[in-house]
Amino acid sequence: MPTLASEDFLPRIDRFVAHWEDAEAALGQQITVPPDHRTRADLIQLRTGLEGDAGARSGVRVDIKEARAVLDQDRDALLGHLNAFNRNVRARLPGTSFERNLPKVRERTLAPWRHVQTLRDMASLWADINAAQAPDPFNLSAGYSLEQFQSDLDVFSAAIEAWQTQRQERRLVIVGREKHQQEAYALMKGYRLVIAALFAPGSALVESLPRLTPKKKRLKVSHKA
Repeated sequence: MPTLASEDFLPRIDRFVAHWEDAEAALGQQITVPPDHRTRADLIQLRTGLEGDAGARSGVRVDIKEARAVLDQDRDALLGHLNAFNRNVRARLPGTSFERNLPKVRERTLAPWRHVQTLRDMASLWADINAAQAPDPFNLSAGYSLEQFQSDLDVFSAAIEAWQTQRQERRLVIVGREKHQQEAYALMKGYRLVIAALFAPGSALVESLPRLTPKKKRLKVSHKA
């Protein structure tokens, strides 16, 4: 992996592109880097790719954050219905098998998808209660029904899938960025070797070659007591 930080790639590439242009002007011909004879235009193209990667990553990160906020809101609402359902069953159907089979409320901090099965168990038990009490449905406060709960659960499940898809897209963006970084780093490294071979040691273009990585800052040591 390149030792150059992600945020340093674009300004570092800009230095190499400018130096490459000066070297070609001094030499009077195009400079290519083996083994694939890559050119200055290839480095510029990699820079464009990295710039696009940064924009894509930023956009995906915002989408993930917004999707997670919606997920958390939906999860909290559904867990609220689960708590209300359990309270109602204990109050209205005490001592029944329905009370004995109430789903356990899981930790709120669990990953969203880990709540889905518990919520589905609740829906299944609710359907059994409705069947036993037919034709009177077992509704919660404000007439909140099993059908409404199932609809909300479907929306929650779909939102989880969308959120997971966005997370996968983010991983793909990161993989693409790393590939571009590796290619750019290798090209800049090869360019330095080519310049050192084409121009005399100590010449202006050799001395002005951009570094691959920034200089390490020296720590100032105080000798004061």
